[in-house]
Amino acid sequence: MNLNSHRSIIDVHGTSVPIRIYHNGDFPYEHVHSVLGPLFENYYGDQGLRNMFASVDHIWCAYDIFTDHCVGCVLVQSEPDRATLYIKLLGVRRMSQGQGVGARLLDAVLSWAKSRSYIAVLLHTQADNYKAIGLYQKLGFRKQAYLPDFFHSQATLRSLLSGEPNAYMMVANLDETSTL
Repeated sequence: MNLNSHRSIIDVHGTSVPIRIYHNGDFPYEHVHSVLGPLFENYYGDQGLRNMFASVDHIWCAYDIFTDHCVGCVLVQSEPDRATLYIKLLGVRRMSQGQGVGARLLDAVLSWAKSRSYIAVLLHTQADNYKAIGLYQKLGFRKQAYLPDFFHSQATLRSLLSGEPNAYMMVANLDETSTL
């Protein structure tokens, strides 16, 4: 894999899957799609995922160090006016879920955000995604607001056909003086 020089590498050996996390590498869309497509394409469609991939400021990808396969991704948008980061999508390949990959990716995002003096990291998650909510809470995110029909109003008609429409906005405050 040929990643550009604007990358950060974090070797993580404490997980069941030894991974290397890259930040803002020159990631081929196919690598990101191989993770996020099976998880989110029913909601956003291929073009929606491509648009999201092209529009974000930051991407973190976790690669299995033995196979060099992408096993997890986070797409993040910075909101400089508010000194916050917004996690647009986080996904881990189904076969790698439950092995700490998502936690390591989120930890990399939070550590990077703190080092750059961001005050908070925000995300939205389906209200019935208890596994994800538990992970987010374990890493310091707190439920900020309950948003009825959030996903129906945010995505294409596809989302009307499946999935929980209600969401929680969750926030990890990185600055104790912040009131986000």
